[in-house]
Amino acid sequence: MFNSSTSSKLVATKGNTSRARRDRRTTRIITILSVSAGTVAIILLLCWRLGVVSTRSSSKSNGTIRGNSASRASYDDYFQPQECAVGLWNQDTHTLEVNPNCPASQKLLNMKPPPTDKTLTFFLIYFNDHHHLAHQLKSWISYGQNVLDQIQFVIVDDSSAPGHTAAEFLQANINHNDSQTIRTPLDIVIYKIDQNLMWNIGGARNLGFWMANTPWVFMSDTDTQVAPETMKYILEKVSSSAAITDTSSPAVYTFFQRQRDSGFKPHPAVMLIRKQDYWKVGGCDEDFVGSYGWTDPHFRYKVQEDPTLHAIKAHTEMDELGITPLREMNDDIECPNGIVCLEKFHGEKAPKEPEKNEAKFKRKSQEGKWSNEVLRYTWKRVKWQQNSWWDFLLWWS
Repeated sequence: MFNSSTSSKLVATKGNTSRARRDRRTTRIITILSVSAGTVAIILLLCWRLGVVSTRSSSKSNGTIRGNSASRASYDDYFQPQECAVGLWNQDTHTLEVNPNCPASQKLLNMKPPPTDKTLTFFLIYFNDHHHLAHQLKSWISYGQNVLDQIQFVIVDDSSAPGHTAAEFLQANINHNDSQTIRTPLDIVIYKIDQNLMWNIGGARNLGFWMANTPWVFMSDTDTQVAPETMKYILEKVSSSAAITDTSSPAVYTFFQRQRDSGFKPHPAVMLIRKQDYWKVGGCDEDFVGSYGWTDPHFRYKVQEDPTLHAIKAHTEMDELGITPLREMNDDIECPNGIVCLEKFHGEKAPKEPEKNEAKFKRKSQEGKWSNEVLRYTWKRVKWQQNSWWDFLLWWS
């Protein structure tokens, strides 16, 4: 018999079932949304971890991608003070030791450069000047595979502004459909200094030589282009020096011939030197960081004063042999054809005031007392290109 109590029980059961279904649907929707939100969060986290900054606009004019410009920032707000010195140079043992008073010392000094079988490091300091790096890139591609098989390119990005970093420039050339670059494989390693120190030339050079992983290093400037035949001449110097068994007085090649708009003048900074000899004299004195000038003279002075090193002025032989001189580029040089450039940096330039460093050089050279505190900042290796998912997983771990 179908009575009212049975009916009420059936209605209640039906209502419970409907609510259960609604609850399950709601749970599924919430789960899907949660997974989707988590996926988006992971993607964003990966992009941040990779250091890939997408450009704000996809519009392109004359090969330029507009990025995030730190335009017109006052240098008083833009530059930072030095950190504790990560390394302490021991002149007696010719080793760089951990600084017990610097928390980052142990970790950073244990950082290993990527393995390489190359014989020469081509080293540059980069600071918001991707138009110069664009011409470097075009020049490097022209070297040919036999030359590139011997070279690893190391770029120290001296804390460039977001939208203007070396990694963003290279990544833009890989991602952009119109770019004709990176068709020749280039072994490029980038390190980026975290703190933006004023005139950190010596500090950045110390990092480049610390992380170089070849016996010889060719130290150049980003605005200085090296022709293919000149690079072959440099590699011949490396090969001939390596063949000499008596290394009691190894050669250091300085003053490479350079062509400027005003004529020919040897370059004061470009140098070909063994990594161990760079550190034999203690590297660059980072007391000069913060003011412009005298970084090249003070390091060259330390090399020339070392009785175990033989400083050779390369421009004399280059002139005699007809070797193509280095080419110094203007600051307003345009982006070359076939290369994608970012928007030019428009931040304020720091004052030079070279008299401060001139006084330091006179005092230190007379007293013979050079600072042994180096790498007064923190840094990281920038992974600007993933070759494979396996490479990505190794790097992420």
